[in-house]
Amino acid sequence: MKKIISMICFLVLVLVGCVGNNSESTTDNSNSSTILLAAAASMQNCLNDKIIPMFEEKYPNVRVEATYDSSGKLQAQIEEGADVDVFMSAAMKQMKALDDKDL
Repeated sequence: MKKIISMICFLVLVLVGCVGNNSESTTDNSNSSTILLAAAASMQNCLNDKIIPMFEEKYPNVRVEATYDSSGKLQAQIEEGADVDVFMSAAMKQMKALDDKDL
């Protein structure tokens, strides 16, 4: 199950990175961008240890800035206007609630 979650997280990051990075990967930071990722605390180890470094290696002009907390607290922050690009909840409840509000 952890491998499946890890792959889903990686695919989401890749898709978001591809949208924000239309040029070929270079070491030139003039076209760099940052993705703000809000994820459940239970995902912190797999994201920090494997997924984010793999993503940043493949897309060196895209930096991932991650914040971790409980899914409910992250949901509340997003509802209050937190500027988050990617939300990875530990449960569907929080993701569905935000989706229902078009957030």
